Amino acid sequence: MMRPPGAFLRACTDFSRPEHISLPRLLGSLVLLMVLCFLLSPVTGRGLWIDETMAMANYPLASVGAGFAPLPFYAQAAPGVYSLFLSALANWPPETIRLIQIGVVLGLILTACLLVRAPWIVTFCVLLLGLQQGEFIRYASELKYYGLETASVFACTTWLIARPLSRPFQAVDALGLLALASCGNVALLYAVICLFVVIGLCWSLHGMRTREVPWIGLTLLGCVVLYGLALRGVAVQVHNYPQAYQNRGWTDLTFAASVMTAPLSKASLALFLVLAVAGGLLRNHMHMARWLLASVLLLMSLAVLIWLGTYPASHIRYFIALYGVFLAFPLAAMLDAEHGEATLRNVGAAGLVALVLLGSAQQSLSTLKDVWRDPHLFEQDDNLALVTWLNDQPATDVVLWHGAQPTIAYYTRHMPGLGKHRYLYELNSMTGKVAPELFDAAFRNQDYQQVSARVERAIALPGAWSRFVSVYSIYGDFSGPAEAMLKNAPQNAPFLIAASRMHGEITRDSTDTRTSGLLKALDQTGCDWLVALSARKVFVLRASCRAQE
Repeated sequence: MMRPPGAFLRACTDFSRPEHISLPRLLGSLVLLMVLCFLLSPVTGRGLWIDETMAMANYPLASVGAGFAPLPFYAQAAPGVYSLFLSALANWPPETIRLIQIGVVLGLILTACLLVRAPWIVTFCVLLLGLQQGEFIRYASELKYYGLETASVFACTTWLIARPLSRPFQAVDALGLLALASCGNVALLYAVICLFVVIGLCWSLHGMRTREVPWIGLTLLGCVVLYGLALRGVAVQVHNYPQAYQNRGWTDLTFAASVMTAPLSKASLALFLVLAVAGGLLRNHMHMARWLLASVLLLMSLAVLIWLGTYPASHIRYFIALYGVFLAFPLAAMLDAEHGEATLRNVGAAGLVALVLLGSAQQSLSTLKDVWRDPHLFEQDDNLALVTWLNDQPATDVVLWHGAQPTIAYYTRHMPGLGKHRYLYELNSMTGKVAPELFDAAFRNQDYQQVSARVERAIALPGAWSRFVSVYSIYGDFSGPAEAMLKNAPQNAPFLIAASRMHGEITRDSTDTRTSGLLKALDQTGCDWLVALSARKVFVLRASCRAQE
């Protein structure tokens, strides 16, 4: 017997939560996860960009403990949990690792929805809000920890808004919060905020129970340990790459504000307003109020840290975790509406369905369409084109220029043909702290040849890669290392120059100082060259230099 259309509609728009997690719901969530992974699978085929290849150079790790120590190559850093994740999968094809990571990120989000027994309509709303944002898809599949951190922030928010305030803080709360806090710096900060919000609310209701104190103390101690490990891991990275982590005060703060508000599309903002009103913002258990309080505290905390110069704010990846907070507001509205009047629940459900279908669903479908139309949509450097081309070439001498070294080193694991070439101008990739005086204005005011000579003398020592990237970037002139590179290049014989993470056109007056410095050195050394390969932010030159008399 067919169900009446009205009954079907009520089931689809029902805000009420099931009494328990049923096996069909569990299996349904698993099937939904598999479908989502399939829908996002095209993004896994893109090539790794330089930040990913430098990170992957550190894996597999020598031991489990190494995951919580500074990473050994290219002055990279990552949360210990994520390092162990990549270490376990390091020798797998990169597209497989990306797909597994998508599954982990979306799986954590679905698990959080499952644990709070969110009805299907609310779960779909959360997923549609995530899929409408291209940057969320990018970082869910990028081999960096930002996607996992976003999912962990969502799970923290779910814990905060759904946790009964009458329930004592116990072992499961402490261990769960520490596990989520270990997924990134923003996750750690947010976990502490959520903890204090819950403690404050519980204190106002029934005071502090004696049996809660040890678990709260353990959580705080664990967060302090995680903070110490994070500082230890990023200390060299932040020091070695000042151009990426320098404090720009108000400039960084305004950039951060623009990133933080980016997810609030018109449809999403309208959805938020409807849910906030329909759910009863200040009614009953005030789940939405908890969400708002934690959101405001996180934004204020980050703003203060940015202003003080203790948190980087130069790229959206440092803020994508905030999207995890944004994704959770349908759950907060659901919990508030659950305790409201029947009419209020119906209005909330109807508004949710209408706005998701008209707003988020449309944008999500558009994003998925773009993903399938252009699998390289989120690709930053076309390193796959670079290594594929080199893999097909006969054995020759290849001089490594900016970005090519970590890229070729990583892909050699999966393309043995890259190993037939002889690579020149390899810098020591081991992590080492750059001497502080190299960043001083007094040092940079020296004659450029003296600056270059000091950097070039140390290319075989730990920290050479960081010195090359940072000192020359700050100086704005790469002709010195290019001249040193060409002195060791073959004479009277053709060779290749491979470069990655380049910007602009391959011209002598390029605004990219790495390109213009290289071409300037080629001209001054009397070398002939032509472009053998040009793709997105990568190129290969075929060059020949006459012997110097």
